[in-house]
This record gives sequence, structure tokens and C-alpha cells, in this order.
Amino acid sequence: MQTVFESIGASTGARGFTVRDNGEPEDLAAARLTASMFAVLRVRPQRGQVFTSDNEVEGRERVLLMSDGLRRRRFDADPNIVGKTMTCDSGAWQILGVLQADFAYPVRSAR
Repeated sequence: MQTVFESIGASTGARGFTVRDNGEPEDLAAARLTASMFAVLRVRPQRGQVFTSDNEVEGRERVLLMSDGLRRRRFDADPNIVGKTMTCDSGAWQILGVLQADFAYPVRSAR
């Protein structure tokens, strides 16, 4: 029997960082994902776009996708958040997209 993968992606474990924009600093968790991981998870953002292979090139601008909850809580549900920057303890990151409100990572299998 031959098994074929439709797509393959990778991620690192969650790490913490601190958001400094719009109010008191807030500690958050983040995961680093390859561009292909969104195809694996079949995830599309509600705003903006997911990463592409161009975003994986060393020295390119830092980009992120944020949760809908973070957009609502820290950025007053700004409908124009895509393209803006978010300042963290590790520097400035361009907001590439906002994930669906029901998205949760890591994905756990149903039992």
C-alpha cells in the first residue's frame, strides 16, 4: 500500500513574547509555522493572507498572523489592522493577517 501526503508543514513549540502596543504590556504565546502549514491545517484567515515561501527567506520583513481575540482585545477590532505593525519585546512585526475567531493551535485530534 502506498501512502501519499497531500501537503506537509512544520512548526516549533509555543514561545512567549510581550506585546507593547495599545496599553499595558501583555505576555502572549506564539508558534513559528512554515508557510505550508496553513495548507496542512486547511486554514484561511478572515482578513489578509497567510505566509508564503517568500516570507521564509532570511532577512525578510518579520510578519505575523494574529488571533481574532488579540485583534479585538488589543486593537479595538480594527478592520484595517492588516499591513500595520505590532511592537513586541523582540521588535516590530508586520501584521499579515487575522485568523478566524474559532481557530486554535495546536490542533488536537477528536477522541
